[in-house]
Amino acid sequence: MKTWTKVLFAVVLGAALAGAAAADTLELKDGRVLQGKYLGGTQATLRFEINGEVQAFSTNDIVALTFTRGSSQPQAYRKAFYPGHHTRLSK
Repeated sequence: MKTWTKVLFAVVLGAALAGAAAADTLELKDGRVLQGKYLGGTQATLRFEINGEVQAFSTNDIVALTFTRGSSQPQAYRKAFYPGHHTRLSK
């Protein structure tokens, strides 16, 4: 089942990225995959703009944050969460 889920996620993510070339992608543990703009955050929360609305997410609820070409602030994110430049948040 995990393999099927990963394949489905890859297909959905690929389709979403094709339509939003400059958007960041936020994957949540509840299965949602959101396109928007990373605005910053702390070790506990992450701010993400979706369709002009700023939303805050607990880092405990996030699986991954992917930056795309021309995206917001990957350096700030990397310094705050992973000095080794990883964007995967799973523990």
